[in-house]
Parts: sequence; C-alpha cells; structure tokens
Amino acid sequence: NPNYRPELIPMILGHARQSTSNETNWVKQWYQSKAHIAGLNFQQKNAIMLPFREKIGLIEGPPGTGKTHLLVWTLIALVAHAHSCNRSIKILVTAQTHRAIDQILTKVNNAFSLAKVSPISLWKYGRCDDYQHFDPGISLMKDAAPLIDDSPLILGATGFGVHQLLKHKNYPQLFDWVIFDESSQVLVPTALLSLIFGKGNALFYGDTQQLSPVLMGNYLNTPLTPRSILQELILRHSAQNSLRLNETYRMNTDICRFVSKQWYDNELVSVVAKNKQRLT
Repeated sequence: NPNYRPELIPMILGHARQSTSNETNWVKQWYQSKAHIAGLNFQQKNAIMLPFREKIGLIEGPPGTGKTHLLVWTLIALVAHAHSCNRSIKILVTAQTHRAIDQILTKVNNAFSLAKVSPISLWKYGRCDDYQHFDPGISLMKDAAPLIDDSPLILGATGFGVHQLLKHKNYPQLFDWVIFDESSQVLVPTALLSLIFGKGNALFYGDTQQLSPVLMGNYLNTPLTPRSILQELILRHSAQNSLRLNETYRMNTDICRFVSKQWYDNELVSVVAKNKQRLT
C-alpha cells in the first residue's frame, strides 16, 4: 500500500528525501569538546556527522574498526543535540541478537557520564542474555506505556520484539531515529518490523563482508538471492549516504594487508600499536 508509511518505499528503493536541516556545524563544535574522551579517528568523525546531514546513514565497519564505539558516541551526540534544542527524542536501537543490543545500552549508560551529557531513560524489551550482569541503569520494559508519553528515551529491542510490543497500538510512528547494529545480518522484511515505527530517519551499522543473513531454503536456482538491508541500501543509495571505516585496531599489518586486499578494496589499514607483532 503506497499510502501506508509512504517514506519507507523511497527509503528501500534509494530515493529517500534529503534532510531539511544540516547540523554538521553543531556536531563539529560539540565533538571538539569531547574529542579527548571519545577518541574517534578521522573516518569515525566523518561517520558521526551522517545523521546530522542525512536522513539515512549506512556505515560499514570491518573487523576491529570501532563500529560499536562509534555507534555509542553517535547516540550520545543525538541526545546532546536534542538537549541543545530543548526537545524530546526517542531512539530505537535494534539488532538481530539481544547480546548486541545489551552491549550497546550498557556502553551508552557509561558514556553519558563520561561525555557529561544529561542521561535519558534506557529501556530494554525482550530477553536479557545475562540477568546477573545486566546494567542497573537499564530498565526492563513490560508494556508500551513508557513509549506513549513525551519523555525522551532509548529503547533496545529486536525487530520482532518491538513489533510485538507495538502492533496493538495501531503502529505508531514513535522513534525519531531507528538505529541498526549488525544490519548486514538483517533481511529487508525483518528490518521493516522496526522501521515502520520510525519517522523516516535511520542508521545502519554492519559489514557486508562478514556474516550475512542466515537463510533457510535453497536459493541456488532463483534469480535473486535475498540480501541484507545494508546490502540493499548501499546498492540503491548514493555515495553521500555511505561510509566505510578504514582503520583496524585488531589486526597487525601483515594480516590486515591480506584482509584489506581480499575484501575491502585495499582501504583497510592497521593502526595496532605493535603492528609488526607476530604470533609465535
């Protein structure tokens, strides 16, 4: 139905509307005061600008490039900007796994105090993989009541979880931003379970060269193998919406050189302190 969530069809097809505002000057100034804490590299700093100039951001993070660290500081920046504008903000953080969501929420809770940004409520809906070590700063959501009022919050939930939570509420558009981690593992229909509750702004973090969606079925003889939401959007959107992190803190030079040549167009470089270190 083209009249239902009309902004979603252009998003999927690569024709999303341009953002009506450009707040990159604000985030540049804000980040200057946090740089010694956040420690983002050049490409990570370019990535944190994306949601302040585009409605759709596609961030590829090869192994060890600090994708989760960047995602957390992007959340902090979005919250800080909302505070500066004296407006509420609701953000959905979603992924294929609960562990990925829990990790992000925990890191965000710690980053609020480091960045000296007034915290907003952090909520998790659905299973927690480790209740014993679950961060006390994160509340467990039992129903949709906290989402209905105007209070700012960040909710962590899988696509199936948020759909279950809100499907009986007439599918409200609640979230100013929908942010995906591990989006290279998420099929388009699964992504839509979260995107339908957003206002047309979304960030997708992942790596199309790592684990792709797990499919049940034989697609060898079909004309089109299902692709992840990240793969689809990178193919369809312009280069201004996409960015690949290019500095790895995990691999030494020799290993990185091979990986970079095989999968990352020779763009990936090692910045490991002991980048000549060898396994013995």
